[in-house]
Amino acid sequence: MVVAWYLNRELLQVFLVTVAVLLVVAVGGRFIGYLQEAAAGRFSADALFVIIGLRMPEFMQLLFPFALYVSLLLTVSRLFADQEMTVLLAGGATPLRFLSWFLIPILIISAIVGALSLTITPTSMIALEDKLVEQRNRRDFQAVTPGVFLVQADQQRVTYAESISEDQKTLFNVFISEYRDNQPGVSVWARRGEQYMDAQTRSRFLLLGDGKRYEGNPGELNYRVIEFEELGQRVDMSAARSSDLGIDAMDTKALLASDKPAENAEFHWRGGLPAFVFISSVIALGIAPTRPRQGRFARIVPGMIVLLAYYFALVFNLNAIQSGFVPAGMGMWGVHAVFALTAWWLLRRMGRPA
Repeated sequence: MVVAWYLNRELLQVFLVTVAVLLVVAVGGRFIGYLQEAAAGRFSADALFVIIGLRMPEFMQLLFPFALYVSLLLTVSRLFADQEMTVLLAGGATPLRFLSWFLIPILIISAIVGALSLTITPTSMIALEDKLVEQRNRRDFQAVTPGVFLVQADQQRVTYAESISEDQKTLFNVFISEYRDNQPGVSVWARRGEQYMDAQTRSRFLLLGDGKRYEGNPGELNYRVIEFEELGQRVDMSAARSSDLGIDAMDTKALLASDKPAENAEFHWRGGLPAFVFISSVIALGIAPTRPRQGRFARIVPGMIVLLAYYFALVFNLNAIQSGFVPAGMGMWGVHAVFALTAWWLLRRMGRPA
C-alpha cells in the first residue's frame, strides 16, 4: 500500500499538469475563435464562457485518455531511470502486481470517460444548440457591437449602431436595412432605439425614435420616405432549434435502437472510449521501461506513435462502419482486441531483463 500510494500520488500530479497543458492547447484556439465571433456580434459576450463550458465534456472525453497515457509513461519511465523499478522487481513485484497499483486511477478515469461519452456530452451538445439558438434570437439587439455591421444568418437584414448606452438598453444612431425576395427594400435610420417585448405575442420589437424610413428601390416611382417620431421594428427572427440534431447530440439509447450505419458507428465509438482508456493505459505501462542511462522522456516518442496508431485505427474503423464496409455488429472490438493483445504482450515483457 505504501508503494501504491507513492506511485499514485506522483501519477496524479503529472496527470493534473498534463491535463492543464492539453486543455490550454485544445481550448485556447477554440476560445479565440469564439472571442472573434463575439466581437463580430454573432453572440453576446456574456454567453462566451457558457458556450465554452458546454463544449468542455466533448474536449474532456478525448483529453483524459491522452493525459493519462502520457502521465503513466512519464511516471513509470522515471522509476526505471532512477533505478527504483529495479528495486521493486528485485523485491518480487510482478507486472500484474505493478498494474494493480495503478488499477484504481485507471478504472476511475475510464468510468469518467464512459459517463462523458455516453451521457454527459450528448446532453451538453443539446444544451449548446439551445444556447446558440437563443443567441441567434437575441443577437438583433443585445449582441449589437457599436461600430460593427451585424448581418443576419439569412443575409437579409443588416443592423448598425454608432454607440450604445452604458446600461446596454439604448442604441444611438441606428441603421437597419432589410431585403426580402420580390419585395421592395426597406431602410430605417433613427437617432435612438430601445427594445421592448409585446406582452400578448411575446415578440420583441425595437422602438425607434426620431428617424426616417426609406421604402422601395432608388430610381423607381414608388420610392417613399417617411419621417417618424416613434416606430416599432420587429427584430426577432423566430429561430428555433433544428429537429435534426447532429449524431453527437443524440441520446445513446436512440443510437442503440437505430439501424443506420452512421448512428451505429457513433454508438460503438462512445461505448469503446472507456475500453480505449484502459487498454492504452496498459500499453503505457508496458512500453514505458527504459534501458540503462536513458532518461525518463526516452519512451515518449515511441509511446505516442503506438497511441496514435491505436486512435487512428479506431477512427478508420468508425469511417468503415459509417460507409457500410464493416458490419455494424462487429463494431470496433476487433481493433480493441488487437491492441489488448499488444498491451498484454508488452506487460509480460516488462518484467524481463533489458
